[in-house]
Amino acid sequence: FIILCILIYLPPIQNFLVDKAAVYASEATGMNISVGRISLSFPLNLVVTNVDAASPHNDTLLSVRRLQVNVQLLPLLKKQVEVDGISLQGATVNSNDLIHGMKLNGTLGELFISSHGVALDPETAIVNKVLLKDTDLSLCLNDTAAGDTAYWKIILQDIDLQNVSFALDMPLDSLSLAASLDNAILRDGLIDLHKSAYSLQTFRIENGRVRY
Repeated sequence: FIILCILIYLPPIQNFLVDKAAVYASEATGMNISVGRISLSFPLNLVVTNVDAASPHNDTLLSVRRLQVNVQLLPLLKKQVEVDGISLQGATVNSNDLIHGMKLNGTLGELFISSHGVALDPETAIVNKVLLKDTDLSLCLNDTAAGDTAYWKIILQDIDLQNVSFALDMPLDSLSLAASLDNAILRDGLIDLHKSAYSLQTFRIENGRVRY
């Protein structure tokens, strides 16, 4: 087991595993999936570049230029997740009909998330930092049925949005919403899914537009 743990940190082994995983995922999903490069360094610092997923008709479903995840190892043994950083750059998504009742389309320029204090029991999460830039997403929900949602309590500390556009369309509920924000910040927010309670201390928008 120790030898296997050491081997997965060797670049040749990582390249071999990612090639095999891409082939297996392509066969299992019926999509054409490719990964340019993967790098895993001790303990859990993962970098994945040039990820592409296309339909059998070569329609691009997902494209990611770079994904980096830094997670602390020891807290996982206590059912806690300490995320030093999740960084996503240059992403394009087009879900088509992959997810029943939902379609997601758009581009994501840059996303960074850090979270120190995610506990699986009880279901609580502290999100220390979120930065979202140069993003344009459109979400269409064709199913208004409520799903089985976990009762998470999420504490939001610093949220920054720069040049972000989002559109939500719910045809069965006659709801259409579109928002465009040049700059927006949120400080000290709370989302309590169990009590359906939401609060925030500071929310500021500069050059924002909304259509409802």
